[in-house]
Amino acid sequence: MRITTNPDYLHKICDPISYKESHKVANKMHLWLLSNKNIMKRTLGIASNQLKLQGRIIVIRSDMYGSYRWLNYIDPMITEYSKDTIISQETCLSVPKGKYGIKRSTEITLSYQVDSKGERWTQDFNGMKSFVIQHEIEHLNGVLISDERDDELL
Repeated sequence: MRITTNPDYLHKICDPISYKESHKVANKMHLWLLSNKNIMKRTLGIASNQLKLQGRIIVIRSDMYGSYRWLNYIDPMITEYSKDTIISQETCLSVPKGKYGIKRSTEITLSYQVDSKGERWTQDFNGMKSFVIQHEIEHLNGVLISDERDDELL
């Protein structure tokens, strides 16, 4: 498995898969991170489609500045964005050239699936973790940081 940089593939919106299958995909993502330590050390999150895996799964670092523990979010959806925004300087494993200034909400509310019956929990995030979640969910929605938008290349 490797990171895809194919924009035609990455621009496709990801479809959800079963909760059980989502856990299998998340485990593959964890194993990939563990087997690619040099990438694991410099990334804060990854989306299932970046590894050409099915589903709507993101895996993010539990501590943005230290630990290499990873958290899974299955079928994540941002339900609320704060009006306060900042330009986040971002790079991406799937867009290896360039650093982009991306306008991000400073706080978000995330909804994600927690069981096979479809129950969802919500959680609030702010700062760097909210930027990483916004970035990874954009991947699931077929949006890349290199896509034309109102933000500018740094």
